[in-house]
Amino acid sequence: MIKRIGLKSFWTGRALLLKSFWTGRALLLKSFWTGRALLLKSFWTGRALLLKSFWTGRAIVYTVYFFLRSLPFRISGAMEFLLNSRLGNLRFLLSLVRFLRLKRARFLSLLNRFLLLKNSQTFIYEEFESYATSRNLDSLRISQSLDIALSAPRFLFTEEQTFVDSEFEFVLREVDYRVLRNVEVFGRSEILCIENRIVLPLGYSPTKDVLPIELDGEIDFNLVKKTARVMNRKITQSLEEAVHLLGSLTGNYAHWILEFLPKFIALSSLEIPSRIPILIDDWLHPRFIESIEYFVKGERNLVKVGKYNRVLVEKLHFIDNFSYVPPMDRNFMLNGNPPPPDASRYQFSSFGIELLQFTDQNSEDREGYESHQKLFLIRTEKTSGNKRQIANMLEIAELARLYGYFVVDPAELSFREQKALFREARVVISPLGAAMVNLVFAPKGCKVIALSPRFENGDYYYFSILNSLLGHELNYLLGNPIAKDRNNHNSNFKIDIGEFKVALDLFR
Repeated sequence: MIKRIGLKSFWTGRALLLKSFWTGRALLLKSFWTGRALLLKSFWTGRALLLKSFWTGRAIVYTVYFFLRSLPFRISGAMEFLLNSRLGNLRFLLSLVRFLRLKRARFLSLLNRFLLLKNSQTFIYEEFESYATSRNLDSLRISQSLDIALSAPRFLFTEEQTFVDSEFEFVLREVDYRVLRNVEVFGRSEILCIENRIVLPLGYSPTKDVLPIELDGEIDFNLVKKTARVMNRKITQSLEEAVHLLGSLTGNYAHWILEFLPKFIALSSLEIPSRIPILIDDWLHPRFIESIEYFVKGERNLVKVGKYNRVLVEKLHFIDNFSYVPPMDRNFMLNGNPPPPDASRYQFSSFGIELLQFTDQNSEDREGYESHQKLFLIRTEKTSGNKRQIANMLEIAELARLYGYFVVDPAELSFREQKALFREARVVISPLGAAMVNLVFAPKGCKVIALSPRFENGDYYYFSILNSLLGHELNYLLGNPIAKDRNNHNSNFKIDIGEFKVALDLFR
């Protein structure tokens, strides 16, 4: 009996223990899985919220970034709309637009301007000729100055009142070669920093001209104190010795051919060893590099410098540009009034032109490249990158083709093809543009018709002087601008088809 009671108690206790164990285990597992589910739910919910916040924030930041980035184009479009509207005839609005164009770095490059105020160095600026004279720097005169008489610009079917005299005195540009010590150079600029001074390129006057580096907010001139506040950037690299061939307008074909390419050609006559690297801008077009390879024989180490990047050079070989054209006129951008026609604003070196013309006419130039005696050059916004387009270009190009002209867009050709294209040219018709500098490769005596918009107080000296120095005969055929802004020499325009046909007959 006692044994039976003991066994019963044992099994009852064992059952209770097992029941308690499994019940507790179930409660523990249930708590574990419930807690795990809650943790996972919290984790994934939190992760989803974080990702949503991140991508939403990223989308907002990108939207704001691209909006700010597009502001220059939006404002430029608004300016163009205002200029082309009835309001565009209001003088005060033109003045405002011109002022904003000059100060666009202040309004559109706010970050750059803020950095310039907070992180800049102030230097006294000095023109290169004054700096070299005051320090008695040794120089080698490459191209001599010479006074010559040139004919004033000529026009077909019209007489521009701004050109009274049939001839004018023109002074050819001097070009010197110097060796400078411990110089800080800027990418895409001829400006130098020497001895805590900003030395400006030959011909540039900050009171009259505006350089791209100023518009981009990298430098700010105080014309009263004659000081320049320059963005304080780190020096990207240092060189013991180098040749300076950087410039504000090296990206433009006309400026490249006339201002910078002759400097490459002159290197051989200056006996600068080929081991010395040449500083060039990183935005040079492949055709520009091709022109270097065409004229410069032997290997040259080209060191590309980024936009406004700084390079410190212990010994710098510096050659003046072989021509100079003011990039932008300060007063014109401020008040919309173009300066009166002035031939002295443009500077050319006859020796620079001779360097381009005096090349070996090898078989490679004579064979495999097409040339024509009558050329009609077309210009499109896609290939030229800017305006000053002829509205009825297709119509006049087709008429020129009927008169036996070879119609071509030089911007679509390689450098060798462009050079060869002009080697037998006798008559060339072209809108004003960089492609016209290829006339430097045409035989002397070429007849040229330049198609240009008519604008108030127009200055047509640049191509007139160039073609006179080349020995060509240039006549302007003016068309009426389409835009309301009559002061803008970059306006799109339309050529009178009747006058164009008469011009073709004259030069048949």
